[in-house]
Amino acid sequence: MLFRGESSTAQMRRTPEELTACLVKELTFPQGVFLMTGTCVVPGEGFTLRSGDTMRIKVGAIALENSVA
Repeated sequence: MLFRGESSTAQMRRTPEELTACLVKELTFPQGVFLMTGTCVVPGEGFTLRSGDTMRIKVGAIALENSVA
């Protein structure tokens, strides 16, 4: 494993409510829409993914795994 990091919503600079309020000022959304944010886990300078690397992201019991082509 070359890089591993963890984060939580407690590390967000703005609350989900603040983000939503900002977003709906300009746009309307249907009921049940998801607000997706980035992650605060950032590898150090010079880190790059290469062909054959695998990215695995886990949230609770759900995991997403993708290979780099």
